[in-house]
Amino acid sequence: MQLRRRLWRATRSAHGNRRGLAGLRRPVWALRTAVGEYRSCGADVKAAGISPLRQLSQMWWSELRYHAPAPVVRHYSFAGLSSRRSARLCVIVGASMPQVYQLARAVSDAGAANTLADKRRFAAWCEAHALPAVPTVAEFEAGALVRLHPSDGRLPQESLFSKWGAAFGGDDTASWRYENGRYGRGDGRHLTPTDLIHELAMQSCSGLVLLQLRLTNHAEIARLAPRALSTVRVMTIAAAGESPRFLAGLLRMGTGDATADNFAQGGIAAPIDAETGELGDARGLDANGLTHVHPIHPDTGLAIAGTRIPFWRESVDLALRAHSLLGDLPVVGWDVAVTPCGPVLVEGNWNPCIKLLQVATQTPMLATSLATAVLDRLREPLRLNDDRWILSALA
Repeated sequence: MQLRRRLWRATRSAHGNRRGLAGLRRPVWALRTAVGEYRSCGADVKAAGISPLRQLSQMWWSELRYHAPAPVVRHYSFAGLSSRRSARLCVIVGASMPQVYQLARAVSDAGAANTLADKRRFAAWCEAHALPAVPTVAEFEAGALVRLHPSDGRLPQESLFSKWGAAFGGDDTASWRYENGRYGRGDGRHLTPTDLIHELAMQSCSGLVLLQLRLTNHAEIARLAPRALSTVRVMTIAAAGESPRFLAGLLRMGTGDATADNFAQGGIAAPIDAETGELGDARGLDANGLTHVHPIHPDTGLAIAGTRIPFWRESVDLALRAHSLLGDLPVVGWDVAVTPCGPVLVEGNWNPCIKLLQVATQTPMLATSLATAVLDRLREPLRLNDDRWILSALA
């Protein structure tokens, strides 16, 4: 009974099971949601060649049938996918995966998921298993410097990178370029080591902040996207009782003055051929969630498709080795920096962004072995909780 309560808490959503009068009102609610979303961005979607009627009908039906929020429908149904089935599968996955990830975490290895969620803990785990990872220089917490490595009281005379210890999406990251004894960032400020420590200590009043060495991309990647560090997202899966396997890979690239390569920071992503390591055309999302194809990088003007990722096989092998050492997690999205000396682990995500993968690869994750690795082991918990809107995707 206690396990069932845990599963229910992990899987319940804002939509839940609606019965009685609420069920009768759902078509009206779904239409109001679709109309509201259309008013906010419909003109831009129409400009992309998609009629208002198609927009409204897809958002209304997906909300009504699959409980898929209108923004999720906009991300996938209007993403240039080749078939209605692909769009439907992408919408279902995009709407349901946050809930599925939470359930997978509850029924598998929560400790492994916590290791990935806490960047300080992840760095210690990599060190314990001799996995190449980004060196952490300092840790700040509760308004103070709590750890400095090496412990000689001085920051290294190298470019650094700061980020939250438990956050996603690249929010409030900062690149600190070392030059003439000071650390400069894009806003024009140049701080002394003492000032930088004080700045990050004050930031840590809102949570753990890590200061790490700033990695440098391999020259073949840096020529495409020379500003923010570009990472290879390697997604690995492990069905129950099986060894981890490669699922998908893509290269994330920053654009403009962004300090990170995340979609949320305006980044773009290109799929990687599993056998050759070659890139395809990149894709990104605009402010309204519409997908745009980028055959060339918007900053450098260089062709993306056909570029080979250096150390590609080594990057995949590193991700698979890390997953095998981590524990019982059905899926992990690894962020790997390809440096001149080889691949380095930056982060691991127990709840990797499905939007990123589906938009970049143009492949519904339910059309891959992800369903076997993740959803098959969850059929019974989902059935017990009557989550038919997810189970319908497995039919």
